[in-house]
Formats: sequence, C-alpha cells, structure tokens
Amino acid sequence: MDHLGRVVDFSVIKTTLCQWLENNWDHKMIIWEHDPMLYALTQIDGEGIVVVPFNPTAENLAEFIVTEVSPKLLPEPLILVKCVIEETRKCSVTYTLENYEQQDA
Repeated sequence: MDHLGRVVDFSVIKTTLCQWLENNWDHKMIIWEHDPMLYALTQIDGEGIVVVPFNPTAENLAEFIVTEVSPKLLPEPLILVKCVIEETRKCSVTYTLENYEQQDA
C-alpha cells in the first residue's frame, strides 16, 4: 500500500496494461499461428491480424495477459494475479495466477 492507501495508482495500470491491449489487440483479429486460414487472412489484411502461439480462446488470452504480458510491463513489486475477460454481458472467463499467496500488509 502506498501513502494514500492504494495498492497502485490506476494510472499505472492504464499506461501499461490498458495501453498494451489498445496498441496490440484492440480492433484486431487474433489468430492462432496454426490456423489454416492464417495465410489467406494475412493476404487480405496483414495489419489487422495478430498471430499468437496458442488457440486464442478467452481462457488462453486471459492466461497470456497474466503470465506473459503483465510480468514484462508492470513495475516491481506489482503482480497481476487475476484477469477477467467478458465475452458478453452474461459470459466471462477468469484466470487466476496459480500458487499466488496473498500476503498480509
């Protein structure tokens, strides 16, 4: 906790994780590198396609954000331990970092 009683100022999240999402995935098609349509789709719009090394299900995207993206972006000692992706208003997935132990302040 900082001197204001916050874990982190939300502006840190906004300028790191939110900006990464906007720059890399927002308004783009995310496709698995082994998808049989990959070549054809990149011929149509190579700029609007993001190729990932996993099947881009909501579950896998949430795990990727927690285990791969956030450790590279968030300043220490911050750790993203949970990511919720809402596919629709009634359908969402939650990924929680395994072996995370909450420490008392």
